[in-house]
Amino acid sequence: MTLLPIVERELRVAARRRAAYWSRVGACLAALALLAWLAWVAPGTFFDPQKSGRVLFTVLSALTFTVGLGVGGSLTADCLSSEKREGTLGLLFLTDLRGFDVVLGKLAATSLVASYAMLAMLPVLALPLLLGGITQAALIGTAVGLMNTLFFSLTAGLVVSAISRDERRATSGTAALILGVTLGLPLLGVLAEELAGSPGRRGISELLALPSPAYGFMLGMDRLVNAPGTGGPSAAKFWTSQVWVHALSWLFLLLACAILPRTWHETGATRREAAGWRGGWPAWALGGEAARLEARRHLLAINPVTWLTNRHRARVLAPWVLLGGGAGLWFAGAAWLRVDWHTTVVALLFGFGLQALFKYQVAAEACRRFAEDRRSGALELLLSTPLTAREIVHGQMLALARIFAGPLAVLLVADALLLGSAWRDAGGEASELAWVFGVSMGVTVLDCVALGWLGMWKGLRARSYGSALGQTVGWVQVFPWAAWILGMFTVAALEVFGSSTNSEDSAVVALLSTWAFVNVATDVVVIVWAQARLANRFTAEATGLGRRGGKGKE
Repeated sequence: MTLLPIVERELRVAARRRAAYWSRVGACLAALALLAWLAWVAPGTFFDPQKSGRVLFTVLSALTFTVGLGVGGSLTADCLSSEKREGTLGLLFLTDLRGFDVVLGKLAATSLVASYAMLAMLPVLALPLLLGGITQAALIGTAVGLMNTLFFSLTAGLVVSAISRDERRATSGTAALILGVTLGLPLLGVLAEELAGSPGRRGISELLALPSPAYGFMLGMDRLVNAPGTGGPSAAKFWTSQVWVHALSWLFLLLACAILPRTWHETGATRREAAGWRGGWPAWALGGEAARLEARRHLLAINPVTWLTNRHRARVLAPWVLLGGGAGLWFAGAAWLRVDWHTTVVALLFGFGLQALFKYQVAAEACRRFAEDRRSGALELLLSTPLTAREIVHGQMLALARIFAGPLAVLLVADALLLGSAWRDAGGEASELAWVFGVSMGVTVLDCVALGWLGMWKGLRARSYGSALGQTVGWVQVFPWAAWILGMFTVAALEVFGSSTNSEDSAVVALLSTWAFVNVATDVVVIVWAQARLANRFTAEATGLGRRGGKGKE
């Protein structure tokens, strides 16, 4: 009998895909282009080669780390839960296959392309060695850390996918698990250390931070790259952190292998449990009979699609829960640190953090409706009713407005309050802080509109909910920041404005203005483009005629 037959089959299938080739070529070309651009704009490129080598290596490694941490989880988040929904997982367990056969097979199928791309980046990372300032130990340590991070991200997605059945929950759960281990554990360690207070218990934060891939990566950059040859403790901590991350990844993989055979089907006990403590969830989510009738009467008169989306209480309350949790955290910090809490740093972190999470909720809800309904065939049924495609899109946009308009107004008020709390600490920089909050609040409103329109189109067009969400967030949230940063560094390298003697206030206003311009321009283009696509191709995409007709895929 073939050892791990599913792994062998999945590797053969994945190796024949075009993505297995183009992922390597694309990753290598992108890394070379980025390295060339960094070599052009990095300060001291021709006067201090060693410094430039460290800058190039650090920036390229940080970007590779970020991409690896996010891409791995997105590839595996729905690989097992999709099999549960389609009912094909049970067929595999009718044979003599075990849980580890299926889990390792899915890991092989989803990780091959990502592993090829990551391995193709490593020779490019070695190029800064030619400039000096980077040792072989730094290159080897960073390579191990990057591959370790990708393995961690892949296995985190597997364990969440083994538990989940719904694609949206699997995607959100994977993101929460990765962020919780990567950022949550170090922050929890700092909080525990502050609360402990005793000098003999100061190792709590470091112990909790060791399993975090981000902590190990920063240790590697600090010891192996920026300060080589300055002693051994930091290097030992770096390798200890890598061992912890690797062990945690194997724990996730083993948990997925053990959980999957027990969660692929619903037994009688599971159904009885659902009828017990979980049975009240649908009733609460939809409300009582009187509330349902009143909501149906009111919303059906507006638009049936609006009623379909707004009838679930959990979706309507989700943004309010986010704002309430943020307010609770802020008041807890204010009660603990008192005056030290009302600082510019805290205000900016809370303001931008709440804005980012709120925008993610908008994108997630905008993608969900059409992605789920297209997959289940509900959109085709809607099109067979007197509802037109335009009315369906309008109804979904009205539903999004009903869910997020109120919380968005509260979010803007919260941003204004955060500005007021840090006004005294800002001192002479209060005007710049006001500019930052004012511009970010305006951009947030336009971003939410763009996320709503693009999310509907991507949910209708993309192959899966996770892909739609990733593309929506990438175009509206990530692309403007990347374009703005690249543009600012390029302008600085070209010295377009020469040795200007403008004041610091003028520099802040100029940076904020260019950032706002890039974001607004991106949002306007996205809104117009998504509206045109939904108006012209909604029916074709909802019924699948657009794909069968041979049109190019987005």
